[in-house]
Amino acid sequence: MEQTGDSGLKDLLAAIEEFPCQVDAAAVVDEPTTDLVMPVDLVVDGAELAFISTITTFGAPLDVLPSELAIETFHPLDETTRQFLAQSFS
Repeated sequence: MEQTGDSGLKDLLAAIEEFPCQVDAAAVVDEPTTDLVMPVDLVVDGAELAFISTITTFGAPLDVLPSELAIETFHPLDETTRQFLAQSFS
């Protein structure tokens, strides 16, 4: 946002910051990683869910639009998470 000054992004951030969230600040790890995948643990309706997250980027260094495109994908890390998703979205 600092680079573009896009008011739409500012509005989106403000809306996201209003979401109800209970985060234990001591549990947040803010360190760079070189891992191929990033584990993500969430608690949804009392169920502990575990995912791996991968980010795919496209384009060559000179392609402005494709180089800015990134797709983040979450995959269930365990059977409990897979079953929760199957039941929730079937």
